[in-house]
Amino acid sequence: MRWLKQIWRSKVVNYMCPKTLNIWWNFGSCLGLLLISQLITGILLSIHYNPNTEEAMGSVYYIMRDVQGGWFVRNCHVSGANFMFICVYLHIGRGLYYGSYLMKSVWFSGMAILILLMAIAFLGYVLPWGSMSYWGAVVITSMLSIVPVVGERLKVWVWGGYVVTNVTLKRFFVLHFVLPFALAGLVMVHVYLLHMGGGSSNPLGVASQAISFHPYYTSKDLVGFTVVYGAMLQFVLLDPDFFMEHLNYKDPDPMKTPKDICPEWYFLFFYAVLRSVPKKTLGILVMFGSILVWALCPYLHLGKYRGLQFYPACQLAFWVMVSDVWLLTGLGGIHADGIVPWVSAVCSAVYFAYFLVCPLLMWLHDKGSKPRIELLFYKYQHGG
Repeated sequence: MRWLKQIWRSKVVNYMCPKTLNIWWNFGSCLGLLLISQLITGILLSIHYNPNTEEAMGSVYYIMRDVQGGWFVRNCHVSGANFMFICVYLHIGRGLYYGSYLMKSVWFSGMAILILLMAIAFLGYVLPWGSMSYWGAVVITSMLSIVPVVGERLKVWVWGGYVVTNVTLKRFFVLHFVLPFALAGLVMVHVYLLHMGGGSSNPLGVASQAISFHPYYTSKDLVGFTVVYGAMLQFVLLDPDFFMEHLNYKDPDPMKTPKDICPEWYFLFFYAVLRSVPKKTLGILVMFGSILVWALCPYLHLGKYRGLQFYPACQLAFWVMVSDVWLLTGLGGIHADGIVPWVSAVCSAVYFAYFLVCPLLMWLHDKGSKPRIELLFYKYQHGG
């Protein structure tokens, strides 16, 4: 118990943070607590789930109807996954706005967490083995075929055969059970790198008075988690089917692709980017590029100051990009008919352009407005 007290004192009680951290710094702690909730509910669900193509959906119905409290545990697990993506996208947006990507090790470990989280969410979506689950497994894993030389063999290895079968479902269940623990370890590495890198950055981008994490930010994080988890419970108790796909209650038909097939909302942005490119291979590369482009942020930062607080033009560009992502998410959920692919292509171009335009706007602003910005910093530091 002594080592626990030492960790509590060094990493919580005596951990110093800028006193100007705002509400956008709440989502990191919310993600950690939601991950714990997902691990607990996932373990409870695995007790009754049967990874068999003939009985998987039946075991889900059994959990929902016959296991005492099973409906609550499963709905918490499903809604918790959706709320994790809400929090992680807000967390990423905060990092882009406030320049958190300048802590490279923390930023890159966060990208690894996101990619692993996406993989876990995809694997979990397959487990009920409904119509959308089956075809989601077929479509997503078919992307492996674009890998040069070994693509087809890799796809067959993942499937455990030449088609998606019972073996595929069992493999996905094992991975969905094991990978969250790897994710928890990666989160610990992420937090460790944050602490080693000097801790959370000041939203204002300047030096400020530091205060201890406990009790100031522990109480603040507790309020934030209460709000987020309370909002999640609203869906669990009042609208449990809100995050469910109605087609996933039907048995899969390997001979007939559902007309309205599309991924979950948190993948719709990437799906729209994929569909904006006519050629399959190039579309998949562009889709993955929409994530990997974040890795360039630390190297494309041309501004003298950390975040976008002192760059009005960059702030406008940022909110245009956020609106663009919202639009792409909406486009990913509708049929790719008429002008939809063209609008998706334009929106995709706008999204990628942001990562080139924003650094250029920073450089131009610093070149023409240095005296005025430095005066603002001087006034802040001297209480003026």
